[in-house]
Amino acid sequence: MEIAINRINAGSYIPLELNGSTLHVGSLPIDLEAERKDVTVVIDLYLSEAGVTRDKTDWFAANVSLPPIEYSAPIYGLDSEGHNAEIIPAERQPLALNQVAVTLWALPEGTTFFDYNQE
Repeated sequence: MEIAINRINAGSYIPLELNGSTLHVGSLPIDLEAERKDVTVVIDLYLSEAGVTRDKTDWFAANVSLPPIEYSAPIYGLDSEGHNAEIIPAERQPLALNQVAVTLWALPEGTTFFDYNQE
């Protein structure tokens, strides 16, 4: 997996799987590319009886940190009237997965992820 994974405490954790730019945290898919913005994005994830959720519960399970969107530099040149103008606009760059970080907190003591009902 190309992303950075940080484990905060000892125990068992929610399983992670990366398919392209979709990160599956337990049974919850997160489209990393679609979630990006022009600033750093942090997605907090919680554990409920139904599995992983973005809805706040009593058990904080993980967060996913996404880097801001980066753009290529525009290319300038002379337009047809001889004025300096943008010839090729800035383009959104693809997500660099090695800049994504997931922080995991251990599941409640004595449980595994599979003790929770997964939809």
